[in-house]
Amino acid sequence: MRNLLSIISVFGFCITLTAQKNVYLTFAPKVGSDLLQLDQNYTSLNGDLFKLAHFNYYLSNLHLIHDGGQDLDLSDTVFLIKHNQYVLNLGLLAIQNIESIQFGIGVPPNLNTQAGANAIDISTRPANHPLSFQDPSMYWGWSAGYMHMIIGGRADANNDQDPEKVFELHNLGDANYHSLSLNVIQTNTSTNVIDVFMDCHVDRWMKNIPIKTIGVQHTSINYNASIMLNVVHENVFDQPATASVNALEFTKGTIIYQTENKTMLWQNVKNANRFQLVDLSGRIHLTAQANESGSIDLNEQNNGVYIFTIVSEDGTVLNSLKINH
Repeated sequence: MRNLLSIISVFGFCITLTAQKNVYLTFAPKVGSDLLQLDQNYTSLNGDLFKLAHFNYYLSNLHLIHDGGQDLDLSDTVFLIKHNQYVLNLGLLAIQNIESIQFGIGVPPNLNTQAGANAIDISTRPANHPLSFQDPSMYWGWSAGYMHMIIGGRADANNDQDPEKVFELHNLGDANYHSLSLNVIQTNTSTNVIDVFMDCHVDRWMKNIPIKTIGVQHTSINYNASIMLNVVHENVFDQPATASVNALEFTKGTIIYQTENKTMLWQNVKNANRFQLVDLSGRIHLTAQANESGSIDLNEQNNGVYIFTIVSEDGTVLNSLKINH
């Protein structure tokens, strides 16, 4: 009987492991259909030429609604998302199908000062914690709390096609913390990996903000409140229309890592739009436009384990290779 119970226990344990999948959420920053690059000229929805020096925001109070309405509550985690760090590795989860996601943009009120049951003095947090000190800063002190989102750069105020006028929006205040609930379609990247690909439309987030004349705005009212409301009213976060539920077979072309000269080579990856070099924490170290065949020298990258991925314009993973660099 004891042996039978042991067999049953092991069998149940194996089923549990099989049911778990690695889950990733991607929030790709877009201006129009282009992946955001810093210090590159873009045209806003207001018709203003601009380029960004930084774009960072917090995402928190995350819930995954899955498998017939079950709520996986991940609200104890706060994520800091940057222009080149927007893939969230949620780990191994007992999930088969994600139906919708819920999240807030910014730092929730209970964590937004040194007061309250869950608040912690920023100086006591580990240096690698999202709510620790950042560069550029995301914190304004115990009374004002964290900046939910910061965006800054230069706008072309004199119409010479060279953005020269500095603008900054540092968006504070509990009233400017807004939540979203979005139906999603997951991509079954492999038998044990689920991806949810989202777009974050930076140009929609900036809509109706007069960046040519606004200067530096560091408060919780006026344009700082308006830009945070755009999250709710301007469809800032959505999914590509071609988001796929189909499992990828990874037969689209080939990817090779040449260890002798630390070069990635890929050939015949149909519909390739860009590549990404991502570490195991989900941080994107390198990304750029890609053709269906090409190469990239990785000699300047730090040693470590990375995942090199080629994706289509809508964010679908076309091919991927894990490398020890």
